[in-house]
This record gives sequence, C-alpha cells and structure tokens, in this order.
Amino acid sequence: MYYLSESNDSCSNFTNSKFERLARSSPQNKGKKGSEIVKQFYGSRGIAVTLINDRGDSITHKETGDERNEEKTSKLSLQNQFHWNQIRPNEPDWDVVHLIGISPDNIYLWRFTRQEILSIVKDGHKGTNDLKEVKIKLKDIDQFNPYLMETISAKDVLIG
Repeated sequence: MYYLSESNDSCSNFTNSKFERLARSSPQNKGKKGSEIVKQFYGSRGIAVTLINDRGDSITHKETGDERNEEKTSKLSLQNQFHWNQIRPNEPDWDVVHLIGISPDNIYLWRFTRQEILSIVKDGHKGTNDLKEVKIKLKDIDQFNPYLMETISAKDVLIG
C-alpha cells in the first residue's frame, strides 16, 4: 500500500473568486490570458498590439515607434505575493516587460522598461545568471505605483 499526502491547495485564496478557474489553470494559459489583457489595455487606447506567439511576446505599435514586449503573468500566492520568473535581462528581443498580477479581486498591469526591470530583478535560478525573478508582496504593492498602468476590478471583467 502506498500513501500520498494531500498537497496544500495553492489556489485556496481564490475560492469563489471570479478568477478561480484562471488561477487554477496552467502557467501557459495564465500567460496567454495575460497577453490578452495587455492587448486589450492598449487596444482600448487606440494602440495596436501584435501577439507574436503564445509565450508572452508581442509588439506594441505606438506613434513613437514599435516596442517589443515580454509579458509575464502571476497569480497571488498563499503568501500574498506575486512571483514572476524566467525574466531574461540579457535577451535582446524585448524593450518592455509587462507584469500581470492576478489576485482574487483585481488584475494588476505593470509596465517596466529594460532599465527599470533590471533595478528590481533578483537571481531566480541556481547555476545560471541568465534567468531572473521579481517578487512583489501585496503589502508592498504601492511601491510599484509608478509602473502601474491599470488595476482592473473583477467586477469589470467578463468571463466567457
């Protein structure tokens, strides 16, 4: 006879939230939804966005020129923090990182230039300097207001 202990429900803070299904979905699905949020944000302001692939790469077509974007999406953890990993500061194929944070009540959308994100990334993987991470605790979220593009209330999101 084998015994497996039940793992902690890493999404229990999303129970009965409009975003519960999204929080429980795969990292790839969360990333795809994060890219959709970025596209809708800019689109509602008359700025076209081309999604390059389903891995969080897009191009924002602004009057001042195109920006190559990297989108990273995270759900709020049980420790009340967002955690984005696999940020590649040495990769030349992006100008801007959009961090999308999904909490039970809101979706947060931040925009960082390469220089701005480099000031807050930390080493994220043992054995390599190529991959970095960012963690934002909910209690410290106001420190990142200069980079916050929008806070989207769950009430303003249609799920379909």
